[in-house]
Amino acid sequence: MQVWIANAEGRGAHPLTSGTYPSWSPDGKRLVYLPRGGIYAIPSEGGVAENVLAPDRFFVTRPVWSPDGKSIFFESSRGGPIEIWKTPVTPSRRKPVRITRGGGIHPQIHGAFVYYRKRHSGTMRSSLEGGQKERMGPEGTAHAAMPGGLYVLTQDRQLLHIDYATRAVNSLRHLDKAAGGSAIAISGDETSIVYAYQQNAGHEIMLVRDFAWH
Repeated sequence: MQVWIANAEGRGAHPLTSGTYPSWSPDGKRLVYLPRGGIYAIPSEGGVAENVLAPDRFFVTRPVWSPDGKSIFFESSRGGPIEIWKTPVTPSRRKPVRITRGGGIHPQIHGAFVYYRKRHSGTMRSSLEGGQKERMGPEGTAHAAMPGGLYVLTQDRQLLHIDYATRAVNSLRHLDKAAGGSAIAISGDETSIVYAYQQNAGHEIMLVRDFAWH
């Protein structure tokens, strides 16, 4: 598979590198992604990729950046069950640090917290250093942590908004086509959503506008 870049309207699409699960750095200058092993970072305009986490025998997927751009959070089986881990962007002798315990997948970062899904428990959050976990809302197939709140896509295709402070849950809209790949992306102004729609012939990238919760 390849990582492609395009503008918000889908124009100017061009391949960047081979790999999966790309994630933009906070400054928009780099992406981390997964080739056939390990985690790598590449300039957004293309160029030489740098190794962040060397390939090993453990399962690794879904890398995302910390807000300060210094660490990468990711899923891994290196402790046994799949948990959320983090590692420095700049390779060092430090080993990856486990953030969650008791299961954690699909890391999303906002502020001082990592938001993740715990099967049969709900959508959770923990501090960026690990520690006590909190339940934020229902379990979904995908979620996105944004400044305006936490967005969760449920199994029955309801897009929910969860307030960070009050935990109030609001249903925004029902998506006509199911998301595939367990990932959604919310626009910076939090009025549009992009997600993958899976069908027999392959995947389509879907754009839904004007669902703002406020």
